Amino acid sequence: MKILFHVDDTDRLGMAATNAANAVKYVQDNELTLEAEIVVNGEAVTGLVRRCIEEPLYQRLQKLSDGQVRIAACQNALNAHQLSKEDLCDFVTIVPAGVIELAQRQEEGYAYIKP
Repeated sequence: MKILFHVDDTDRLGMAATNAANAVKYVQDNELTLEAEIVVNGEAVTGLVRRCIEEPLYQRLQKLSDGQVRIAACQNALNAHQLSKEDLCDFVTIVPAGVIELAQRQEEGYAYIKP
């Protein structure tokens, strides 16, 4: 199973984490495989800033990234918000363009989910 979560609103980051955790649990319970990614772009990248993120959300996202879920932030959005990789949580991967990442993953057969 391949799932792509798209977050462009900071308020939806927690919901995406919950959706991804539910997907991980489902595939584990049913002995399936999972490739999942949360792509964060637009103003939502500010929700991944380590000094600003609430600890419970940080812990949830970190646990997901340690398992089967990649957390990706858009470089274009980071530039627009004057943020760098060093500002973000350590588990975040940078992709050059969030919209291209979304399109490529969909071409690879990922199901698109927008929490």
